[in-house]
Amino acid sequence: MKTSTLFLLSLAALASAACASPTDEPPLGSSSEAVAVDPGDTDPGHSGPVGTPTGVSIVATAFDRVSVKFTCGSNADAHSLLETASDTGVQKRVADVGCSAGRVMTLSDTKVEPGRTYCWSVLATNLTHEARSVSRCATVPLDLGPVAAPGLSVTTLSQVGLRFVIEDKSTNEGGFRIYGRKVGTPTWQVVHTERRATRRDTSTGTLLRIDDHRFATNETWEFYAEAFKEYAPAVAQSAIVRAQLLPFPVTAPTNVRIVGTEEHAMTVAWNAVPNAESYRIHASVTADSDPDDVYVDASQTQVRIAPLPSGYEVCMTVTAMNRSNEASSTRVCGTTAVAASTNHTSDMTLAPFPPATGLLPFYGVFPPFGVATGTVSRIELPDTANGTTLLALTFIRPSADVADCTDADKSVFVRRGESLDATGLAKLYGTSTPTLPLALKACASTTTQTVPSPLVRIHWFGH
Repeated sequence: MKTSTLFLLSLAALASAACASPTDEPPLGSSSEAVAVDPGDTDPGHSGPVGTPTGVSIVATAFDRVSVKFTCGSNADAHSLLETASDTGVQKRVADVGCSAGRVMTLSDTKVEPGRTYCWSVLATNLTHEARSVSRCATVPLDLGPVAAPGLSVTTLSQVGLRFVIEDKSTNEGGFRIYGRKVGTPTWQVVHTERRATRRDTSTGTLLRIDDHRFATNETWEFYAEAFKEYAPAVAQSAIVRAQLLPFPVTAPTNVRIVGTEEHAMTVAWNAVPNAESYRIHASVTADSDPDDVYVDASQTQVRIAPLPSGYEVCMTVTAMNRSNEASSTRVCGTTAVAASTNHTSDMTLAPFPPATGLLPFYGVFPPFGVATGTVSRIELPDTANGTTLLALTFIRPSADVADCTDADKSVFVRRGESLDATGLAKLYGTSTPTLPLALKACASTTTQTVPSPLVRIHWFGH
């Protein structure tokens, strides 16, 4: 009689189980360890001699599986199908099942490789004993049919890592190989091999994910996948796909500085950033709308931003970018140049206010869009008919009521061809040189409401 110790040693010699299934009952767990007897368990398992399994025969062979039929031995807790490769002598347990004495069972070994010869036997065990059947041997047949090309996608994981996903579109491949080459080099090399016999799931449509972290930063590679058979020339290739490793992260640009200012432009410079693929320059203009961001490639470390308003503070931020990240500098600020001041004359037409009895008020602001800066020296009512019979205007403060047009202390009367001079400006604006923009309000004394809007000429100094 064999002891429990001998039973444990014989089980430990067997390799771990692979996937297999009976045709009669679902398989039990694949552990090869004996179960210790628990004194409190009323049915811990059988003990004593085990009947040897009989009738072992190979009932079906295919390139990817072999089915073995046998009759279960007596007094056994489990029956295990053992596979031994003839060329290597490696033995492993490939399936387990529990069955009663005399029952006929069929188990399948799905981890075979075409063209290799194997021998199978059945081991019956209980808590204290085991019994092994005779062996039956067979050579797994080859499959010489064509294979279907797999699908392949490659995504970038990091500076050195790629993820390959193979889509299995074949039912009879021996395995897959992934070939790759760095762009610019002629030779393809095998970067990964996945054999069918080592896969847990061999069904068509399965996605095989493989992560590989053996590449170098910022390299660009091309890859394709190949379904193959080791014993036949049949192969089928996927399309070629390209992937680029990520560069190392960039740091923020340093030594950012204003190197040139113009009336309507500003030039900013910075030190080059390692690994940068491009730069983004953002200009922020005080009290004005910001211009669009400017993008330049990594070869540039200086850029001119235009157009910008004259005489305004402009702050610049430079951002280094690559496919890993982006990093921005601190702001640097400067002021665009101011144009030289000169004397100007500008005509504008005053707009009518709602009519008032006996008075026709007009209003206007110069410059209309606030684009000029300077001071006003006088406001002229030009000596031109302009299609009107208007011979004079009475100017009042912009904030005054139209009724002030009849108050000599609050208004200034100007005839056609004359001007609202420094004295008149001081009376209405509190200074003889009011600054732009300047609001104007005036009245025309008339008995008709058909007077066209009057033209006035602004004399001003600025830019």
